[in-house]
Amino acid sequence: MNDIFYTFKRQQLLDKLESLRPELKKLDAERKKQHAVEEKEFLQAFRAHLRRRIAAAKDALKWDYEKSKSMHFEPKETIEDGDEPFYRRNQPHCPEELVIALDRQISLIQNTVQERFRISQNGNYHRIWALITATAPKDKLVC
Repeated sequence: MNDIFYTFKRQQLLDKLESLRPELKKLDAERKKQHAVEEKEFLQAFRAHLRRRIAAAKDALKWDYEKSKSMHFEPKETIEDGDEPFYRRNQPHCPEELVIALDRQISLIQNTVQERFRISQNGNYHRIWALITATAPKDKLVC
């Protein structure tokens, strides 16, 4: 597969990465705001899940032995129409700060003796590619 790539000399690459810092700071701030919203939504879903579990446990306290045995001694939470089951695997993960990744890559470049860098999406410097293209407009898929 033919990759699109950039070729930089060391100082050109350092200058390019430093020029990205203000844009990456803005992008980090946007990502933090979005992450806070996702955490809030996840907490609401978790609390709804707990309310259903508590209701199921209260109902299970009224069971006799035969009913408990038929239910395998496990209270079943009821999911009403419109509710989604709770899955912990949907928990939002904290986004990596792009400015920290930028500093890491700048440090890497400063500590190497290499003078020319070939940056591509699938090459050795794919993380630098990701930083350079992070602020590029993303195509929206049309279904």
